[in-house]
Amino acid sequence: MKKKYKYIILPPDGFHRTATDTLCNARKFLIEIIDNVKKIKKPEEEYIIKYRGNKSYEIYNIIENSALGYGTFIEYCDQNSIVIGPCGTAFFEAIINNISYYSYDFTKAYEKNKMIFNNFSDSVYVADNPKTIFNNIKEKKIYKNGFSKKQIFFEKSTSIKKIITNILDA
Repeated sequence: MKKKYKYIILPPDGFHRTATDTLCNARKFLIEIIDNVKKIKKPEEEYIIKYRGNKSYEIYNIIENSALGYGTFIEYCDQNSIVIGPCGTAFFEAIINNISYYSYDFTKAYEKNKMIFNNFSDSVYVADNPKTIFNNIKEKKIYKNGFSKKQIFFEKSTSIKKIITNILDA
């Protein structure tokens, strides 16, 4: 069993970037997030920077309190954890497990990439700077008015497999 942390910081992957985004700004924002976590955490609380893969580890190169591994951030969480990370699948993994996830997108790459643009910010707060992230944490602003975990997930949905099976059996 992995050690649990109060704060889990997920840096953006390289594919969250566009040609107009500068690496130095992204790294500056990440360092500002880390510095703010250090300021707001209680002495007994700990944080970890969880890199998804070698690419983000090499890009941001912040080694202190870090871990590397694809798809394992949830192992560092418990029900009291706060995850700070980019818009993406980690958000859904966290909320399925009832873990608070505060989204950011400093580059607005999701607006430029039609494959992943899905009006994410219509239903959840997406910070575009570190100050907004910590304001969202302070005010516990994850979902926008009228939205919750229930509106984001279809709890009584039908699987694609079942839909196809019903069509083929008809």
